[in-house]
Amino acid sequence: MPKYQEKKITVNDAQLVYLHNHENNKTPLLFLHGALADSYMWSQHLIELEDTVSPMALSLRHFGGSSKVGNFGIETHANDVIAVIRKMNCSSLHLVAWSYGADVALLAVLKAPELFRSLFLYEPGYPSHLTEDDLALFMADAQAMFGPLFAATGIRKLPEMVEILIEGSGNRKGYFASQPEAVRMVQLAQADTVIKQLDQKERPDINVNALATIKLPVHIAYGEYSRPLFQLVSASAARNIPNCQSEIVTRVTHMFPIEQPAAFSARIKNFIRGV
Repeated sequence: MPKYQEKKITVNDAQLVYLHNHENNKTPLLFLHGALADSYMWSQHLIELEDTVSPMALSLRHFGGSSKVGNFGIETHANDVIAVIRKMNCSSLHLVAWSYGADVALLAVLKAPELFRSLFLYEPGYPSHLTEDDLALFMADAQAMFGPLFAATGIRKLPEMVEILIEGSGNRKGYFASQPEAVRMVQLAQADTVIKQLDQKERPDINVNALATIKLPVHIAYGEYSRPLFQLVSASAARNIPNCQSEIVTRVTHMFPIEQPAAFSARIKNFIRGV
């Protein structure tokens, strides 16, 4: 029997799935995935961290085996995360998140800071706290990355749109095909979320003043070779959160957590040991 089994929990009229080893009674840690992923992207990370914490990984609604019902957006997903933690009675926990999930995590911490012990983010992408100059740079890179996706809506098939999004995230042409087949299959399995991601209407106000209220220990990292939009948002969040460590990870891109799970987990472990 696998150590990390898929469990189900119902919150806010949606049934969500998560991975957890209930025999581990250490301090809880929750992983949140990014776009075109689900809780299983953290399978190796769970094993890497189980000697330090009791790790679990959640599939957000519309992803993986979780219900594909209700709104798709940062606010909805953050509310689900908060409800899951309260229902499982597992606060205060460490929260680790990547990409879109990092935006969800940041909003969850702002909404219910009492539930969390620390926050580890890799490359959030929601730009609501950028300066005017940084926002202009962000929008230019966002157009380069997402423009082809919006242009492809209704014209290209979903697998082609997955390839466009992953190549933008990996920051080079041919990146999608260069991945292991198992990784590509997971991404293609989430193809229906691409349109939902592009169409989301929720725009939570994660502004500079809000970030300044975060009192938790926070670690925000981004890759040396990542796109400007991810670097800009990560650096801005780190700059505006008072108790925040910032790190540029050399020789990696946005896909670092998937490409190098052991190295990514080691950074998490080093951070939470100091919390």
